[in-house]
Amino acid sequence: SARIEGADYVDSGNDYFSDKYGHGTRVASIIVANGPVLIGVAPKCTLFAAKCFNAGNPTPDSIADALEGLPAEIKIVIIAQSFLAKDFVSKKRSDNELKDVFRNCGRILLCTPGNNQNHDQAFNPIDKFPASIDNAPNIISVAAVGAGKKIFKASAKSNFITIAAPGENVKVISPYNTNNPLIESGTSYAAPFVGGVLALMYALMNKRNKI
Repeated sequence: SARIEGADYVDSGNDYFSDKYGHGTRVASIIVANGPVLIGVAPKCTLFAAKCFNAGNPTPDSIADALEGLPAEIKIVIIAQSFLAKDFVSKKRSDNELKDVFRNCGRILLCTPGNNQNHDQAFNPIDKFPASIDNAPNIISVAAVGAGKKIFKASAKSNFITIAAPGENVKVISPYNTNNPLIESGTSYAAPFVGGVLALMYALMNKRNKI
């Protein structure tokens, strides 16, 4: 089974297991679930839960702070949160300094472009952050697809999409009832599929002494 580690970057404590909203648990279950109702993509990998907010929503600064505090051995990070350009601002960093935290963190960042239902031809692309940070080859923006590999209608149309993964009607585990899986949709549930595959690839390369 997976090894679960983590850190609380909000209160500098050890309360990284509590999940008030359940979103993080549902996302994580796609990778590490290993039970009778769901098997994740990489159920034997090590999962590091980085808690960056307690109430409301995370901010660009809280995510950046967590990124800067992660242990060096963490190589793949899922950021299932997206911000409009006007909201991707820092209270303690300049615009470039904020973006540089994501660009220069030395990790693969799997980011979600958001759910905006703008795939009709009449709608323009919506580029959300951090998925749309330019000059950042380490950032992978993951769109969501459904049955038949068709784009999920709510997956945001963006100029910065890198890859697409299953994100419509996905079975996940809720922290409130682990014996009764939920069915969820959105780009938040596409990114962990890519994360799980990358974890498996990383483990194989490590086993073969390629990294």
